[in-house]
Amino acid sequence: MKRFFFNIREGDELIEDPDGTLLSDLTSAISEANGAARELLAAEIRNGRSVDGRSIEIADETRTVVAVIALRSIVANE
Repeated sequence: MKRFFFNIREGDELIEDPDGTLLSDLTSAISEANGAARELLAAEIRNGRSVDGRSIEIADETRTVVAVIALRSIVANE
């Protein structure tokens, strides 16, 4: 198992995941991030807020960003 961190970025602001999540591989981490992005997207829409410029950055155990999920891409994939 590997630890992945799911940080939320909005422009220059970064909210870091302090604990991370143990997952088997990057594919599992991307799947987890997509689910989290859908939940975040739904909450933002319910509150009438824009998701432009917001993303979830997936970082590995060294805190190196290995993938980025833009919330806007979730809308395009639905």
